[in-house]
Amino acid sequence: YFTRYFGPDIVTHIAYQTNLYATKKDINTTFTINENEIMKFLSILMYMGISELPAVEDYWAMETRVPQVANLMSSKRFRLLKRVVHFNDNTELPGSIDRFFKIRPLFSFLNSAFRREPQTPKQASADGFIHDMVLYQGKTTLEAHGVPLTPEQQAMGATSQIVSVLASTMSSPSTTAIFADNFFTSLELVRYLRDQNCRTRCMTEAKRTGALPGHFSPSQDVEARPRQRLSRAKSQSAY
Repeated sequence: YFTRYFGPDIVTHIAYQTNLYATKKDINTTFTINENEIMKFLSILMYMGISELPAVEDYWAMETRVPQVANLMSSKRFRLLKRVVHFNDNTELPGSIDRFFKIRPLFSFLNSAFRREPQTPKQASADGFIHDMVLYQGKTTLEAHGVPLTPEQQAMGATSQIVSVLASTMSSPSTTAIFADNFFTSLELVRYLRDQNCRTRCMTEAKRTGALPGHFSPSQDVEARPRQRLSRAKSQSAY
């Protein structure tokens, strides 16, 4: 199941970038790593996340030794890999607006794998599986992702643009429901999703949506009424 999303192409990429970083850091280095050792390294990290010990050294210590970890790799080698493992070429970092530059390839590989999965009526499935995602970094989020926008999307705010981009990868908009909180909601977004024949449920704030025609305005005067206690019978009859 793990390799279904974290496939050989990702592992090969990590091995290449790690060797590249080690070579650029010290051209005379004898360090090298292959795909098999990367998989062992990842296995150790995942096992440590499940079976936690107070310190990393405890997995190799005599009294607390964990064979599932210690038998895969020496402590010295593990610490070395933690220092040199890389996912992207640092020489391409200058001038980049991408705050996630160092992990961007890893994210791109995973997102591509997620999108290959058959979609359910929700982008986030009932079982918690994510079909698409965007790493948020403010107004430059989509620019960093290299996502082209239509004129209609460009007229939206930055957060609503993100929702519209995620919606654009849906295979069946008419049978999909999108839920967004007030941070991502705008009238432009609601209209855009309506035109895509997509159902929406959004929370709103007046400062983000403006005055809604035909709806109650918070600025309207409301006659103050004293609180009343209703009996259980009256409460039920009211419904």
